[in-house]
Amino acid sequence: MNSSESQIPCIVDRGIIFNKRDMIRVLQGLDQVEYIEIIENTPQVKREGFIVEIFEDETEATIFLNRRIYINVNSFEYIRINYDSSEEAAQEKRAYNIELSMPGRIITLRPLTDPIDNPTSLIAEVEERRRNSLTGWEEVVAEVDDD
Repeated sequence: MNSSESQIPCIVDRGIIFNKRDMIRVLQGLDQVEYIEIIENTPQVKREGFIVEIFEDETEATIFLNRRIYINVNSFEYIRINYDSSEEAAQEKRAYNIELSMPGRIITLRPLTDPIDNPTSLIAEVEERRRNSLTGWEEVVAEVDDD
């Protein structure tokens, strides 16, 4: 195996994600979105909603209902992140879209909110993730010290 085969993916603005935990991490950054359901290359539904929950489960459904979105990443084979660098997309702050893909069906999510417009929320998310990661590190260190 050469070094490029063992390379861990790095996604910058666009790419495909297969790992379920990575899918959850990407989707957790979204809140209010426009969603478009496409079946066999034909748009079916275009609406707006709020992502309420993102999870990984073997039995529960992904549900889009009453402006609430519950996403089970196991419903999808992969997600594709696209970036539109046009001026129009930048002005509308809709430069990104995320395609949730399964055979014969794609659900495209377009963020309607920008975390830069609400830095307090973004800072709180970053601080929470850092706290969680430090807590996990302290537990590992404590376990090592006990031996």
